[in-house]
Amino acid sequence: MAYSPPKRTWRRRLAHSLKGWSRVTFSRESYITSLKSLLWVVPLTVLIWVYAEREQVTTLPNVTINVAPPVGVPGRLLARFAPGTIHTIHAELKGPQSSAEEAKEILESGTIALDLERDLTPGDHTIVIADVLNRDSRIIAKGAEVRNCVPAEVTVTVEKLSEKLLDVKVRPEDAKGLPPLVFVPAKVKVVIPDSVYNKAETDNRLFVYPNLKPYADELAQAGAHNLHVALLPGFEDALDATTISPATITATFDRATTEDKFPFGTFSVFAGGPNTPRADQYKAVPVAWGPGLPDAFTIQNVTVIGPQDKIEEIRKRTQEGPYGPHAFFDVDYSGDPQTPRAPAPLHFVLPAGVRPSDEDAKRTIEYKLVPRTPTNQ
Repeated sequence: MAYSPPKRTWRRRLAHSLKGWSRVTFSRESYITSLKSLLWVVPLTVLIWVYAEREQVTTLPNVTINVAPPVGVPGRLLARFAPGTIHTIHAELKGPQSSAEEAKEILESGTIALDLERDLTPGDHTIVIADVLNRDSRIIAKGAEVRNCVPAEVTVTVEKLSEKLLDVKVRPEDAKGLPPLVFVPAKVKVVIPDSVYNKAETDNRLFVYPNLKPYADELAQAGAHNLHVALLPGFEDALDATTISPATITATFDRATTEDKFPFGTFSVFAGGPNTPRADQYKAVPVAWGPGLPDAFTIQNVTVIGPQDKIEEIRKRTQEGPYGPHAFFDVDYSGDPQTPRAPAPLHFVLPAGVRPSDEDAKRTIEYKLVPRTPTNQ
C-alpha cells in the first residue's frame, strides 16, 4: 500500500506561497534594483514639479512702459507723437512665471520705439501699442504677452524734411554796436521740417545766426579778428529737429584801432548781495548817511576807456540796460550789524569792450548797515 502525505490546509498553502514570494521580492538583488530606480525617479519627479511650477501662467499688473515715436528716415522724414500724446503706458503682462519678470524688466528698463509695420508716409498714423510691443523679439522669446494697455493707442505724425540753403546773418536784436562782420561760408545747408519752414517763412525768420554772446569782449576790441562761431536757427524750432551744416563758421571783422575816453563827473553805484533774512532787516547806506540825507551811492570822477563808437554812445547817453553804465558792490551782512564794514571793491557794468581806467578799477566804497524802516526801504 503506497504512502500518501497528509493533505495541507488552505492556510498552510497560503503561508507557503507568501513565504516564497517574500523570499524572491525582498531579496538582496531586488533591494539593490529598487534603490537604483529611486536614484533617478525621485530627482526626475522633482524636476517635473519645478518645471510645472515655473511654467505656470501668471499675469503681472501695472507694468510701466516708456515709449518713443518711430525712427524716421534721416534727412527725409521726421516721426513724432501728436501734441498731447502720453509717453508713459501702463499695461498687464501675461506669461510663464519663470520669464514674466524678465520680460517686465525688459519693458521697464528703457524707452521703446513704436515702429510702424507699414512704410512711413507723411500724415497721421494710429498705433495699437500692444500689437507693436508683442512683435518685439525679446518679448516673444520670453513667451510673454502685453495686454490691456492704457492708453491703448497713440497717434504718430510723420512729416517731410526738406533741405534748404539759408543765409547766415546777425539777428536784428544783436546788431547794435557790432562792427561789420563777414561770414564764411555766407550760406549753410539746413534740413528742416516742412511745418517749421512754413512758419519761419511766414515770420520772416528764414536764416541762421551766429552765437556771438561768448565773444562780446573780442567783438569790442580793436583790430582784425577771426572767430569760430556756432550757428543757431533764427526761427522757432519747437520740434528740435532742424540740423545745420556746417555747425560752425568763421566770422571776421576789423574794428578801428583808435580808442577814446569819457570822464563821468558822477557815477552811480548800487548795493548788491545775497538774498538773506538779514537783507530784509538791514540795508546798506553811505557811511556818512544820516537822517534827512540821501541814501543813494555815487562816486565822483570816473574815467572809462573803449572803442570810439562805444564811447560815442556813452557820450550821447545811449544806455545799455535800464541803468546805463554803473557799478555795484557786494554787501556783507554777516556778524553784528553795528560793526563797521570793510570797504567793498566795485564791480563796473559797462558796454562790451569798455573798461574803467586802471586807477578807477581799484576803487572801493565805504558803507554801513542800518535797520530798514517804512521810510527808508
